[in-house]
Amino acid sequence: MSIKIEPLRILIGQTIIKACTEINTLVPLSDLANDNAKGSFLFEIPLQLIFVNHSLLVYNMWRLTGSSLKRIEDLKNVTILSIIVLDQQVQFLLSDKSSIQVDMSDTGYIGPEAMVLYGPNDSIIAWN
Repeated sequence: MSIKIEPLRILIGQTIIKACTEINTLVPLSDLANDNAKGSFLFEIPLQLIFVNHSLLVYNMWRLTGSSLKRIEDLKNVTILSIIVLDQQVQFLLSDKSSIQVDMSDTGYIGPEAMVLYGPNDSIIAWN
């Protein structure tokens, strides 16, 4: 699988003005039909990074590494230095020497999309 990151390159050199997460609870449709799975939920914790003219929502599994940050909100004022793809992961290398790693493999998919980049003039780019 080839991961196209060219549209994300617009974020290189951009500073995060807000970072947050939100816990969403989903009930998989297969569980609705299965009495044995009653009470089964899927939790997703999307990551939202806001920049001056863009915002990036990450729905796939992700993690923040190499940082002494205590809260995701502390990514405010951190700059994206580069974006690379390694082994089905998109890695955002940050100015505080941390990185955000997004699992783009099938097992990392939660949905509704892997990532969505919103830009000026109502532009939307989604990765599945």
